[in-house]
Amino acid sequence: MIRVLICLFLVVQTPAYAQVDELFRAWDTDKSPGAAVAVLYRGAVLHHEGYGMANLEHRIPITSTSVFDVASVSKQFCAFAIALLVDEGRIALDDDVRTHMPELPDFGHTITLRHLLYHTSGLRDWPGMLAMAGRNMEDVISMNEITTPDFDSL
Repeated sequence: MIRVLICLFLVVQTPAYAQVDELFRAWDTDKSPGAAVAVLYRGAVLHHEGYGMANLEHRIPITSTSVFDVASVSKQFCAFAIALLVDEGRIALDDDVRTHMPELPDFGHTITLRHLLYHTSGLRDWPGMLAMAGRNMEDVISMNEITTPDFDSL
Protein backbone atom coordinates (compact mmCIF):
# COMPACT_ATOMS: atom_id res chain seq x y z
CA MET A 1 0.00 0.00 0.00
CA ILE A 2 2.79 2.41 0.75
CA ARG A 3 4.30 1.85 -2.70
CA VAL A 4 1.02 2.73 -4.35
CA LEU A 5 0.72 5.92 -2.34
CA ILE A 6 4.29 6.90 -3.12
CA CYS A 7 3.77 6.26 -6.84
CA LEU A 8 0.55 8.24 -6.80
CA PHE A 9 2.29 11.06 -4.96
CA LEU A 10 5.12 11.12 -7.51
CA VAL A 11 2.68 11.21 -10.43
CA VAL A 12 0.76 14.09 -8.87
CA GLN A 13 3.92 16.00 -7.97
CA THR A 14 5.83 15.48 -11.22
CA PRO A 15 3.46 15.02 -14.17
CA ALA A 16 5.06 13.40 -17.19
CA TYR A 17 3.75 16.13 -19.48
CA ALA A 18 5.84 18.78 -17.70
CA GLN A 19 8.81 17.54 -19.74
CA VAL A 20 6.80 17.95 -22.96
CA ASP A 21 5.88 21.52 -22.00
CA GLU A 22 9.55 22.20 -21.29
CA LEU A 23 10.61 20.81 -24.70
CA PHE A 24 8.20 23.10 -26.54
CA ARG A 25 8.66 26.20 -24.36
CA ALA A 26 11.04 27.85 -26.88
CA TRP A 27 8.36 27.67 -29.62
CA ASP A 28 5.44 28.64 -27.39
CA THR A 29 5.44 32.33 -28.32
CA ASP A 30 3.34 34.57 -30.53
CA LYS A 31 6.36 34.97 -32.84
CA SER A 32 7.03 31.32 -33.60
CA PRO A 33 5.37 28.59 -35.66
CA GLY A 34 4.55 25.77 -33.33
CA ALA A 35 3.00 22.35 -32.94
CA ALA A 36 0.02 20.52 -31.52
CA VAL A 37 1.17 17.65 -29.32
CA ALA A 38 -0.62 14.70 -27.79
CA VAL A 39 0.93 12.23 -25.37
CA LEU A 40 -0.78 8.85 -25.43
CA TYR A 41 -0.21 5.79 -23.31
CA ARG A 42 -1.99 2.52 -24.03
CA GLY A 43 -4.70 4.33 -25.96
CA ALA A 44 -5.37 6.98 -23.31
CA VAL A 45 -4.57 10.64 -23.90
CA LEU A 46 -2.40 11.76 -21.00
CA HIS A 47 -1.70 15.26 -22.24
CA HIS A 48 -2.60 17.45 -25.21
CA GLU A 49 -1.48 21.00 -25.79
CA GLY A 50 -0.82 23.55 -28.51
CA TYR A 51 2.41 25.52 -28.65
CA GLY A 52 3.24 28.58 -30.76
CA MET A 53 1.31 29.94 -33.70
CA ALA A 54 -0.68 28.30 -36.49
CA ASN A 55 -0.56 31.52 -38.52
CA LEU A 56 1.96 34.25 -37.75
CA GLU A 57 0.42 36.84 -40.08
CA HIS A 58 -3.03 36.59 -38.53
CA ARG A 59 -1.70 35.79 -35.05
CA ILE A 60 -3.69 32.56 -34.72
CA PRO A 61 -2.33 30.33 -31.95
CA ILE A 62 -2.16 26.56 -32.13
CA THR A 63 -4.38 24.81 -29.63
CA SER A 64 -4.79 21.17 -28.75
CA THR A 65 -7.84 21.15 -31.05
CA SER A 66 -6.19 22.83 -34.08
CA VAL A 67 -6.88 21.07 -37.37
CA PHE A 68 -4.01 20.62 -39.82
CA ASP A 69 -4.18 19.67 -43.49
CA VAL A 70 -1.57 16.93 -43.47
CA ALA A 71 -2.19 16.11 -47.14
CA SER A 72 0.71 14.23 -48.67
CA VAL A 73 2.66 14.03 -45.41
CA SER A 74 0.41 11.14 -44.41
CA LYS A 75 1.60 9.04 -47.36
CA GLN A 76 4.88 8.16 -45.65
CA PHE A 77 3.06 6.92 -42.55
CA CYS A 78 0.67 4.85 -44.64
CA ALA A 79 3.55 3.37 -46.64
CA PHE A 80 5.41 2.53 -43.43
CA ALA A 81 2.31 0.85 -41.96
CA ILE A 82 1.96 -1.21 -45.15
CA ALA A 83 5.65 -2.15 -44.97
CA LEU A 84 5.18 -3.36 -41.40
CA LEU A 85 2.17 -5.47 -42.41
CA VAL A 86 4.12 -6.94 -45.34
CA ASP A 87 7.05 -7.71 -43.03
CA GLU A 88 4.65 -9.50 -40.64
CA GLY A 89 3.26 -11.52 -43.55
CA ARG A 90 -0.26 -10.16 -43.02
CA ILE A 91 -0.51 -8.64 -46.52
CA ALA A 92 1.50 -8.75 -49.75
CA LEU A 93 2.52 -5.90 -52.02
CA ASP A 94 0.98 -7.70 -54.97
CA ASP A 95 -2.45 -8.03 -53.28
CA ASP A 96 -5.33 -6.59 -55.29
CA VAL A 97 -6.20 -3.39 -53.41
CA ARG A 98 -9.89 -4.35 -53.60
CA THR A 99 -9.10 -7.28 -51.29
CA HIS A 100 -8.57 -4.66 -48.59
CA MET A 101 -10.90 -1.97 -49.97
CA PRO A 102 -13.81 -3.83 -51.59
CA GLU A 103 -15.76 -0.60 -52.06
CA LEU A 104 -13.22 0.62 -54.64
CA PRO A 105 -14.74 0.36 -58.12
CA ASP A 106 -13.36 -2.06 -60.70
CA PHE A 107 -11.34 0.06 -63.12
CA GLY A 108 -10.87 -2.78 -65.61
CA HIS A 109 -7.42 -3.80 -64.42
CA THR A 110 -5.91 -5.06 -61.17
CA ILE A 111 -4.51 -2.36 -58.92
CA THR A 112 -2.11 -3.70 -56.30
CA LEU A 113 -0.78 -2.22 -53.09
CA ARG A 114 2.57 -1.96 -54.87
CA HIS A 115 0.92 0.21 -57.55
CA LEU A 116 -0.44 2.52 -54.88
CA LEU A 117 2.89 2.76 -53.04
CA TYR A 118 4.79 3.56 -56.23
CA HIS A 119 2.06 5.86 -57.62
CA THR A 120 1.68 3.67 -60.70
CA SER A 121 -1.97 2.66 -60.28
CA GLY A 122 -3.35 5.08 -62.85
CA LEU A 123 -5.74 6.50 -60.24
CA ARG A 124 -5.91 10.26 -60.29
CA ASP A 125 -5.39 12.41 -57.23
CA TRP A 126 -8.61 13.92 -55.91
CA PRO A 127 -7.73 17.55 -56.79
CA GLY A 128 -7.22 16.54 -60.41
CA MET A 129 -10.50 14.64 -60.44
CA LEU A 130 -12.42 17.60 -59.01
CA ALA A 131 -10.79 19.93 -61.53
CA MET A 132 -11.88 17.59 -64.35
CA ALA A 133 -15.39 17.76 -62.92
CA GLY A 134 -15.26 21.55 -63.24
CA ARG A 135 -14.67 22.35 -59.58
CA ASN A 136 -12.45 25.21 -58.51
CA MET A 137 -9.99 24.58 -55.65
CA GLU A 138 -11.18 27.82 -54.03
CA ASP A 139 -14.69 26.32 -53.76
CA VAL A 140 -15.85 24.78 -50.54
CA ILE A 141 -15.23 21.06 -51.06
CA SER A 142 -16.80 18.55 -48.71
CA MET A 143 -15.10 15.40 -47.50
CA ASN A 144 -17.92 13.45 -49.14
CA GLU A 145 -16.97 14.90 -52.55
CA ILE A 146 -13.37 13.78 -52.03
CA THR A 147 -14.06 10.30 -50.71
CA THR A 148 -17.01 9.35 -52.93
CA PRO A 149 -16.51 11.04 -56.29
CA ASP A 150 -18.98 10.46 -59.10
CA PHE A 151 -16.73 8.38 -61.38
CA ASP A 152 -19.39 8.31 -64.09
CA SER A 153 -19.21 12.09 -64.54
CA LEU A 154 -15.47 12.06 -65.26
